[in-house]
Amino acid sequence: MRLAAVSLGAVVTLGSVATPAAAQLHSLPVYTSPKGGTGISVFADYGKGLNDESGKSRTLAARAVVGLAVLQLGAGIGTVNPEIAGERQSNFQWMGTAAIRVIGGGVMPLAVNIQAGYGRVELAQDSAEVNIPISIGVGFSPPLPGFSFELWAAPRYSIRDVKIGDLSISQNGFGVSAGVHVGFSMGLGVHGALDWEYLPEQTGSVFDIPSTKPAVFGVGVSYNFKLPAGL
Repeated sequence: MRLAAVSLGAVVTLGSVATPAAAQLHSLPVYTSPKGGTGISVFADYGKGLNDESGKSRTLAARAVVGLAVLQLGAGIGTVNPEIAGERQSNFQWMGTAAIRVIGGGVMPLAVNIQAGYGRVELAQDSAEVNIPISIGVGFSPPLPGFSFELWAAPRYSIRDVKIGDLSISQNGFGVSAGVHVGFSMGLGVHGALDWEYLPEQTGSVFDIPSTKPAVFGVGVSYNFKLPAGL
């Protein structure tokens, strides 16, 4: 009886899990900056799913990234509201990232970084979803007077783990995000990106996860606070 109840709950919950899957934060591209930078940057983001497999969810998020030479550390929180059975849900989500630049810096226009992240969205019925993207980013930043411009793309390996009570099942797939960031001398910036991901069907002992190919886009604004010299 308990297994039957858990299985039924898993099936019901899976209906709210499977549709809006994507990236690190739901309905938000996996952002990166291969060139990186120094200081503390804060971001306000808006994201939206583009196709049915994204759930056409909307996301509002806030992120912060600390840049120290070749290393970048980030964290963020947000809400996502997928439409399930004709009704909008509201779920809390959070994330963390770490990236290291391996090529580029200074006046060099080409940069390459490696980034790993962790994102988790809390769902109903004692369930959650964890997304772990591991990407290689390539960016192009020509030297321009008065403002900065970075065009980037980042293919990735994606891990998705759906947890329902004590049960869990994982999918491994791949994705890619690409975007642009424009920064101005006073610290303000604007950014936008597109994201696509493929996760194959996964069969478990109690419940299955169908394959999915969500596509999302995101836009936002940012502000960079310079750190004191020597940090």
